Amino acid sequence: MVNNDEIALHYMMSTLTRLGIRYDSSTDGKEIIRILKEAYERGEGYDICFVNWQMPGGFGKKLVREMREIFDRDTLKIVTSSYDTEDYEEEMRGAGVDYILKKPVLQSQVYSMISEICSVPEAEKNKTEDYDFSGKRALLAEDNAVNAEVFQGFLKAVNAEVECADNGEAALSRYQNMPDYYYDMIFMDLNMPIMDGYEAAKSIRGSKKPDASDIPILAVTANAMAKDIVKVHEAGMNERITKPVQRELLYQTMEKYIL
Repeated sequence: MVNNDEIALHYMMSTLTRLGIRYDSSTDGKEIIRILKEAYERGEGYDICFVNWQMPGGFGKKLVREMREIFDRDTLKIVTSSYDTEDYEEEMRGAGVDYILKKPVLQSQVYSMISEICSVPEAEKNKTEDYDFSGKRALLAEDNAVNAEVFQGFLKAVNAEVECADNGEAALSRYQNMPDYYYDMIFMDLNMPIMDGYEAAKSIRGSKKPDASDIPILAVTANAMAKDIVKVHEAGMNERITKPVQRELLYQTMEKYIL
């Protein structure tokens, strides 16, 4: 994210944090270009870049054009924000903008836009429809209501049953109090109140239920650092799914463990 307005920048940082999305930010456009380039050189990269269109001296427009010269639309989605979207839309599109958010930007706008970016393209919908998890039941541990709603929608779309807990302690309690082999899979957010996902996963693995060592536990997280991946495995989780969750990857992972 790049925005010369620090108040607006911190608002967007807070919004993305609530949605469980990992980000980098700066008030300096040149620094953002450097961060983007270095990330792609490391083979990591970013999915989206938020740019304030109305920076002084037309710098927002210049920055978008420079980004688009370096990164094509398949590599990086560029999102701008402006109070006068109707007046600037043609100019924004021409410069290489993919999505336009009208100020003041609401969390619901950001959520809808990110959901659209992460949705399955029309050409891949038939592949998604091939998945059927009828008769399978998952436990989802997620404290963010928006993320939980999206995840539940993904699971229900392939006929999986899903039950939710809004913290690690609640997830552990649900698992322990249900009959043996009640759940086929557990999806575990890592950063939750009361008990985090690491402790919840360790407690599940350490319980005396007969499926404690075998039930697939998948971390759902925006953290992609090597040390975070190590912690996921040390806690007994099988692997991680990165936020924002991509449906096709989610279904492929589920198929690997429970079909």
